[in-house]
Amino acid sequence: MDGVQFRGSEMPPALECSLAWQDTGKEIPLVPDYVETNKHSNKRGNREGVLLVSTTVDEPGNYTFSFQYPDGEAQPKIVPAFGQNLVWESMAVIKRAAGPIFGGLAVLGAASAVAIVIAVVTAIKRREMIKIEKNTIKDAEELTEIQTRTFEDDNKLKPPGCSMEGPPGYDSVDWNAEWIEKTPYYKILVNVQVAGGIIIFELGERHFELGRIWIDPDLQNRGIGQQAVELMFGAFPEAEKWTVGTPSFAIRNQHFYEKMGFVRIGETEVDPDLGWSGIEYERNCTLGQG
Repeated sequence: MDGVQFRGSEMPPALECSLAWQDTGKEIPLVPDYVETNKHSNKRGNREGVLLVSTTVDEPGNYTFSFQYPDGEAQPKIVPAFGQNLVWESMAVIKRAAGPIFGGLAVLGAASAVAIVIAVVTAIKRREMIKIEKNTIKDAEELTEIQTRTFEDDNKLKPPGCSMEGPPGYDSVDWNAEWIEKTPYYKILVNVQVAGGIIIFELGERHFELGRIWIDPDLQNRGIGQQAVELMFGAFPEAEKWTVGTPSFAIRNQHFYEKMGFVRIGETEVDPDLGWSGIEYERNCTLGQG
C-alpha cells in the first residue's frame, strides 16, 4: 500500500468491501480473512500485501468488486490484487488464458471509492464433487497423517508463547482408530481424494457437537469445509442444536462458523498450559433441517 508494508501486529487500514454479480446485482458474501502471517508479494517483489477478504464464486460472469475507506479518506493508496487463495500466483495463468478479458479491467470512480470489473472464467475451474463418508478402521492412518499436517500448519497462526500442541490424539493412529469405532467420524472426499475429516459427538436430547473438522492445508480455501459442514447438517436432520468450540487465536475459524449459522455464546478462561482461551458457538435448528 503506497510503499507501506504491514508487519507484526500492525493492522492495515479498515476497508468497506463488496462484490456484486453484474447480471443480477446480487451481492456475494465476503468473509474477513486477515491473518498477520498471510502475506503475498508479486513475482517482481516490488509489492507486498496482506489477504483481507475471501469468497467463493460459483457462477461464471462479470462481477464488480468495490472498496473504500469508511471515513471517505483516500490515503494510503490501495492497490488491489485478486487470485485463488490456494495459489496466489494463479492470476498469471488466468491472465494468459483470458488475456483479452483481464487486459480490459477498468477502474471506476474516484480514488477513495473504487470498483473493478472481474471476469470469472469457467475454463480454469473444474467443479468438484464433495461428499462425506463414514470412516472405517482402515482409514485411520490416512486421516491421522492429514490431521497431523493440518494442525501443525495451524501453528503459524498462534501468538508467541503459545503451546505448539494440537488437539488430543491428532497425531495418533490408535486414538483415531478408537474414535472411528465410538462416534460418528467422517472423511471428507473431493472427487475420490481424502481431503480431511469430521468428528461428531452425540450429546443426547438432539444435541450434537462438532468435535473437530480439518481440511488438508493443500486443499484449503476452496469452499470444501463449507460444503462438508452443510453435508454434515443434512446427515443429522434430527438435530435441534449443534455446538462447537475453537481457539481464540483462530480468527478464520470463528468467521467460518459464524458463516455456517453458529452464534457465539461464550469464551472460556485462558488455559495457562496452552496460552489461549476457547470461543464457544451454538447453532439452533428447526427440526428436520439439521
